[in-house]
Amino acid sequence: MIFVINKLKYDTEKMELVSDKVRYCFYFMRCLTEARLYRSRKRRWLIVNENSTHAIAINEESAKNILLSYDVEAYEKMFGELEEA
Repeated sequence: MIFVINKLKYDTEKMELVSDKVRYCFYFMRCLTEARLYRSRKRRWLIVNENSTHAIAINEESAKNILLSYDVEAYEKMFGELEEA
């Protein structure tokens, strides 16, 4: 699927699927929906809703927070092991 957001092209066929376990509240919905989180080779992040009809670009810090909330295993794979408190 190809999305153009802020004049940048995101092609999910060329991006790495980081997690399909995340949930996100898209601007047109009133509740959390299942979504997929992708990362490009240029380290751009994209969340695509479960129907692959809407997407939103996010920054890396937001991606980290989402992964920590919904998929810790994917977080550890992407960013190394969690720091011990």
